[in-house]
Amino acid sequence: MPAESGATSLKTSCMQSRIVQAVASCVIVMALFAHDAAAYGPKGHAMIGAIADHRLAATATAGKNLYQLIDGLTLAQVALLPDEIKDWDRDGQSKSLAALNGHPKIQQELAAYWKANRARKNGQELHRLYHFTDVPVLDGEKYAAGSVGRSPDDIVHMIQFCVSVLTGETSEHNPRRITRAVAVILLAHLVGDIHQPLHVGAEYFDDHGKPASPTAGKTLYGDEGGNNLELDLHPANNPSAPATDHGALHGYWDNDAAGTALGLMAKQFRTAHPSHAHAASNDELAAEYAMLQPAAWNLAALPPRDWAQAMADDVLPLAQAAHRRLQFHDITIVNKHGRNEAEGDAVEQAAADGMSYRDWAGKVTLDEIHKGGWRLAALLVRIVP
Repeated sequence: MPAESGATSLKTSCMQSRIVQAVASCVIVMALFAHDAAAYGPKGHAMIGAIADHRLAATATAGKNLYQLIDGLTLAQVALLPDEIKDWDRDGQSKSLAALNGHPKIQQELAAYWKANRARKNGQELHRLYHFTDVPVLDGEKYAAGSVGRSPDDIVHMIQFCVSVLTGETSEHNPRRITRAVAVILLAHLVGDIHQPLHVGAEYFDDHGKPASPTAGKTLYGDEGGNNLELDLHPANNPSAPATDHGALHGYWDNDAAGTALGLMAKQFRTAHPSHAHAASNDELAAEYAMLQPAAWNLAALPPRDWAQAMADDVLPLAQAAHRRLQFHDITIVNKHGRNEAEGDAVEQAAADGMSYRDWAGKVTLDEIHKGGWRLAALLVRIVP
């Protein structure tokens, strides 16, 4: 990273102060909304946003217009908002959002977006569908290779739409009420979502409860990105002991795997800084990983519109592995949201690499959070002049 000039150092110092305040605010928001966590949960989303904030702070010219768009909030703060407004579906807008106190314009634009995207499809409000896609994982296909599990309202299309608003290709006065500010808020969150493997890939089962790939004339039933599978893992210190229930497979990746990843980040920080006097804060971890370049993260050769599909294709092998490292039991076909889906148990099995599911998922999640932060910053630099 190039040496900073005096002006750049001052800007960086101010930005880092803002990030520290954002992390404190995010801790409050995490406590308020821990019951309704989604992809990587608040901690994972805040870390991706904070890494991106630090990446932008290290660049002399990037970020000024971006932060003006979101009224001085940080990416670490706004990355939480698209999940938090899901509570409005149940409680209405009377539920306050701590991060938006003192930012009435942002709250007004976000409320207009929520109202415009409340029509129900497949049993859910539209704005909830924007967070995922369910590409079949059995045969390792790419996003563009088929149609099952994809839709014009999925995460790939929504990231593309937000990019088009920020580049001016799509007017802010669109039916979805996605303004430039809302587009930044959604991208801060959805770029995190698309790096969670089970927000992109799903297992499909046939009438006999066996994993299967979509073929012409064959009816299959999806696991809803692991939401319908109960995950059973062996105890961390006794892989030969009976596996115990850890809740939904999808929820495990949203929360437990993210927690393991942040623990690994802290451990690696201690190894790299043995004289550090105290446990690293989340902001210190974000600053550290903003300086450490992740492997195979750079999509700069692609036009911004193509980043969404490239990110989906990049994470799909991990979604496949997240299922392949499990054995499925008691798969039944049930009716949910007015359609038939598969549900059952997913039990940890011995892996060829010798890693437990817990350790493997934590490592994968660390890599994806790291990569997501760098990509979020790079994408926004490209599309917000």
